[in-house]
Amino acid sequence: MRHANQLFGIFERLEHEKIFSGTGMGLAIVKRVVDRHDGQVWAEAVVDQGATFFFSLPSKESVSQPEAA
Repeated sequence: MRHANQLFGIFERLEHEKIFSGTGMGLAIVKRVVDRHDGQVWAEAVVDQGATFFFSLPSKESVSQPEAA
């Protein structure tokens, strides 16, 4: 969890490419989409047990709708 602030950055590689392949864009894209919908995204991890990623979005009722003309 010491690198939690880097998880959702563009091209932030926390492991060597030989261990985990990829471009480094996946979590950054997820965060951007969730942020644009006023949601939250986070991760929780335990050493030698892996990580779990979560996101939440506001309910439809809590999102203000534009007034009809």
